[in-house]
Amino acid sequence: MSLLLKMNKPNALIVESDGRKGGLVLMWGRDVEVEVLSFSTHHIEAIIVEAELPPWGLIGFYGHHEVHNRKFSWNLMRFLNNTSQLPTLFIGDFNEVTCNNEHNSHMRSRPTWQMDNFIQSIQDCNLADIGFSGFPFTWCNNFISPFSTRARLDRGLASRDWTSCFRDAELVHLSSNRLNHLPLLLNLGKGQIRLTKTKPRFCFEERQQVFSAIQNCRLGFLNWKRNVLGDVQVRIDNKQVELDMLNQGTITDQSKRKTIGLAKDIDRSREANDTYWRQRSRVEWQVKGDMNTSFFHDISAQRGKANLITALQKEDGEWVRDH
Repeated sequence: MSLLLKMNKPNALIVESDGRKGGLVLMWGRDVEVEVLSFSTHHIEAIIVEAELPPWGLIGFYGHHEVHNRKFSWNLMRFLNNTSQLPTLFIGDFNEVTCNNEHNSHMRSRPTWQMDNFIQSIQDCNLADIGFSGFPFTWCNNFISPFSTRARLDRGLASRDWTSCFRDAELVHLSSNRLNHLPLLLNLGKGQIRLTKTKPRFCFEERQQVFSAIQNCRLGFLNWKRNVLGDVQVRIDNKQVELDMLNQGTITDQSKRKTIGLAKDIDRSREANDTYWRQRSRVEWQVKGDMNTSFFHDISAQRGKANLITALQKEDGEWVRDH
């Protein structure tokens, strides 16, 4: 809950964790109207109302970690879907996959009956996987190979009317420095640059080759930009790309040590970058812990505009402007 303290008490619903297990949080900004309908240790159901968009239902979902309890998760999905009156999106950690292509392990494959039960609940609810962009697996147990396992446990499942309302929506798998789950970014397609949508089913070998090529190209560009500009953010991005490639490769003792070191370097660099912009902006009312660097960027730029002299007044009262 320390994150909530840093966010200056945003609108939020908190479902407390049971020790180190579970725990759900839904937070939203002032420009979004949210009505929470129901919640439990495994879901938060809300109506989202945003300017220029139709109202829609959001269900943040957390599937049971224990396999023998997962049937309760699928029954909860069916219940929430049957009671929903709006275009609805289920999103979160379902703790299950739909095929062995979504499960990468040298030790064992996923039991078919587990996947079939999940697939059946999706079909019963008439939901569709909205796909994704990014690394194909959202979770890793972080064990050293050959005991490492990766899986696509996190996803978005939408009703047919939701996909009709948000045809350009996409889900992006972001990077993570320390968590064993990748964060998910939902883009509703309101004018942002659209990334290539990925179908839920994929060939891992082909996707991995393309993804690695893109990462190498991006790394080369960032190296060039760093050498030319020497920008702090570029150095952070460079380290993040290197960390991503380590996280997505074979896990060894050496790679784990390097991963930990890179994550610490990134945290220190981000803290230094934020400190720099706090000092430059001279915003005394900055709340300690705010990490919105772009805010300080804007303040600094606005101050530059405010200090710009566009005209001078002569003694006779006439204004002289620089054209």
